[in-house]
Amino acid sequence: MKTRQQAADGFYRHLREWFTAFLPRQRGAAENTITSCRQTWNMLLGYVAGHHHVAVEKVTFTMVDRATVTGFLDHMRATKSWTASTCNQRLACIRSFFTYAAAAEPTLAARDAEMLALNVADIDTRRLTVDLLGKGSKPRRLPITSETARHFGRYAAVFHPSREPAAPMFYTMRNHRPTRMSDDNVARFIRQHAATAKASCPDVPARVHPHMLRHSRAMHLYQAGMPLALLTEWLGHADPETTLIYAHADTEMKRHALEKANSATTQSPLPAPLWHDREDLIQRLCGLKE
Repeated sequence: MKTRQQAADGFYRHLREWFTAFLPRQRGAAENTITSCRQTWNMLLGYVAGHHHVAVEKVTFTMVDRATVTGFLDHMRATKSWTASTCNQRLACIRSFFTYAAAAEPTLAARDAEMLALNVADIDTRRLTVDLLGKGSKPRRLPITSETARHFGRYAAVFHPSREPAAPMFYTMRNHRPTRMSDDNVARFIRQHAATAKASCPDVPARVHPHMLRHSRAMHLYQAGMPLALLTEWLGHADPETTLIYAHADTEMKRHALEKANSATTQSPLPAPLWHDREDLIQRLCGLKE
């Protein structure tokens, strides 16, 4: 698993590339547009850091979620009297970065979309398989456990009693008709259940999101002995190199456990990074300040 600092480094790396390469060179954005985006992100990062009680340098992708962005816009309406037009303009800037980052970083393309695209007929409880349509409309067939098949049977009995093959597997009702469920709904359900679980188990992370479940399952499969080549196919990664993160993460976890067990270690702590507590330096490094 990536540490929070590694995650923050990835976030700022993409933000820097977006400001210094994508906007001016690939998109050909005007200077006043880039200046407006800088202002937006400087204000947003300050709000996110304050909202999550972390230093600006510790901000990660998962902290800048929909709820936080909405809170930021509401805050600016209240304190800066932003109009609806200004909010839409700032939101378009924020969305533009995340669209860029999702294309540049495969792990930010949330795969719960694959499950939300399922129809009832895509699960075969006799053969214990599920047919998924991944990125680039690439189909793949994965095995499911008999326990999953039983869960599906109970779910279908309640929500799909007629077993209509083309019906969306997961849906919400709109105008009295089933409509394919959105990823926002999934994230909301997971947050609710995570909060309930955390009440009785403090080890549950404070922020749980759909992609976390995918990564956790992948790590468990790797630690149980699944070869990386097979794990690549299971995850639907286009580049096998992407899957190596699990081997690296597993090694890091073992190393950390070994160091923790070795009470005699006298290693000095790593020095603070150059940008520690230097928001002005972070702004310059990321193209947020000229």
